Amino acid sequence: MCTGEIEHLRHLFFECPFAKSCWHQVGINVDDWEIESSHDWLLQKLAQGSKLEVINISQVLWGIWFLRNKSIFEGKTMTPEAIMVWSKKQILDWKPTNKRSTDAKNENGSRYLNYRRWQPPEAGSFKLNVDAAIVVGQNSFFVGMVLRNHLGQYESGKVMKKVKKVGAFSVLEAELTGIVEALLWARDIVLGKVVVESDSLLSIQAVQHHY
Repeated sequence: MCTGEIEHLRHLFFECPFAKSCWHQVGINVDDWEIESSHDWLLQKLAQGSKLEVINISQVLWGIWFLRNKSIFEGKTMTPEAIMVWSKKQILDWKPTNKRSTDAKNENGSRYLNYRRWQPPEAGSFKLNVDAAIVVGQNSFFVGMVLRNHLGQYESGKVMKKVKKVGAFSVLEAELTGIVEALLWARDIVLGKVVVESDSLLSIQAVQHHY
């Protein structure tokens, strides 16, 4: 964005003069000298920040990344003020659309979750968040996993692809396979109690009832 430094995530989102101006536009003062790890800083803000602060952070990160790609692939530029106005509009447009989509799912009797803010595990434990992404009818799927400690600090993460030689994966099979793979992965990384968290209600019920 500034063509003055080698690009890496910390510089792109925090150290670059363009990024600093974007943070200023939403009223967040970011001292990059105090951010030893941008990953830990972001995870802490998502876990402990107010709803408005999380929205503002999303606005900045989304806007910078969008314009960065526009600049590279299309040669387009915008001022920090303009891209923050654009990014805010996307969020404002997304809110009613997302609400209508959620309401429609709830009315149709589909699975509905009351989303809650991420909660850290008890002291000395780790939380393992797992999610699978699948296209129905395909013989493969991707599973993502993130491991954090009781302070909400990022320990490690991984994305892997699983392929079935015969037939296709069902959604439940993919979610359960993902949980197993995540536990096997976490076993080799940390010592201590690991709490698994998934958005697949059927998978959690199956594990809890030993199905």
